[in-house]
Amino acid sequence: GGFRVVAEPSGQAVADSVRAQSAAGGLVAAPAGPVTIVTAGAAGTSQQQAVTSALTAVATAAHRQARPLDVAPLPASDRVGLSVFVFEIGLLVPSVIGGIGLFLAGRRFRIWWRIAAAALYAALVGCAAVLVLDVVYGALTGAGAALIGVGVLGALTFVAFVAACQAVVGLPGTGLAALTFVFVGNAVSGGTLPFAFLPDGFRQVAPWLPNGAIVSAARDVVYLPDASPGHPLLVLGIWLAGSLAVLFSVDLIHMAERRHAPEREAEIYATPG
Repeated sequence: GGFRVVAEPSGQAVADSVRAQSAAGGLVAAPAGPVTIVTAGAAGTSQQQAVTSALTAVATAAHRQARPLDVAPLPASDRVGLSVFVFEIGLLVPSVIGGIGLFLAGRRFRIWWRIAAAALYAALVGCAAVLVLDVVYGALTGAGAALIGVGVLGALTFVAFVAACQAVVGLPGTGLAALTFVFVGNAVSGGTLPFAFLPDGFRQVAPWLPNGAIVSAARDVVYLPDASPGHPLLVLGIWLAGSLAVLFSVDLIHMAERRHAPEREAEIYATPG
């Protein structure tokens, strides 16, 4: 009951499916002789262990010898596959803290000045995260440009959501953003436990949070190039677009107030929506 089993026409098709993560694992069996258990260590050691355990039991029941085949192994620099989770944390924490600084420094200016500063800040955070994990530690290597793209988009999503919460309720909005991303998002990000292993409810929500999208996108571009990062990038785009829509709405409110009292411009800009 823990797996949905599908058939593939050949052993190569099984390996391709696992490498693209359209399947969590595979069993290649000829009419006689040993069977091959196909996994992708880069997709998560918990998933790999669960698939290997289940399919080894299948081979044992059939009195067949089992041979492992890891079609996407983790490198020696990231033995347990946690570097993508560290990458996401390295984007999140500076984004939340930096969001506070951007709010305090720019609260008396029009919102779009803060957004421009946030975009520049996100670019610096994304590049710095890749620099540390790729160049300094050598943990996430081989896809620097793509990883920078994921990092900048992820950091901008975080900073924009923090700014949107602050624009609506003021500085306490930072707490709402922290609750959403730090306490909830990190717990179900897929960095330490794959989505499929989460309880019901969490398993359905997790892939639609930015934390999980960043982890999945980083894992795909670095370790699983055959997998499509389309869904993670869509999730980040939705959160970013929603945050910008909130900021645009608050800016319209500010502009309407400014027309009635132009002498109070700085005070109006500093007032939450």
